[in-house]
Amino acid sequence: MNRKDSNIDSEIELLHDRVKYLLAKNIDDATIIKELGKNGFEPGYSELIIENVRTDIHNRKEFWKHIIFGSLIIAAGVLVNFLSYWTAVENESPSFLIIVGVLVFGVIVLIRGVILFRK
Repeated sequence: MNRKDSNIDSEIELLHDRVKYLLAKNIDDATIIKELGKNGFEPGYSELIIENVRTDIHNRKEFWKHIIFGSLIIAAGVLVNFLSYWTAVENESPSFLIIVGVLVFGVIVLIRGVILFRK
């Protein structure tokens, strides 16, 4: 990446941070568009930036939901498998229950969270 691209990326990041700040202050879209218009941005581009920032905020919330939910599912699966094994050992049983589906589902939820984070 050359210097020009790096400068453009940092300017876009600053613009996104500015819009994120204005949205956090519950400023309506029309006011944000006017504010960005003062800096020379066209209304259509300003709307696109606002939409991108909202999508990013939503994806980050979903990321944490997926991470927490997936982790809880995996922990529950491990706990059930452990309790099944422990009960079998205590009762001197030659077999015990292994639940793999719950663990796989938890891993899938975690992977979906990581995909959301990488977007």
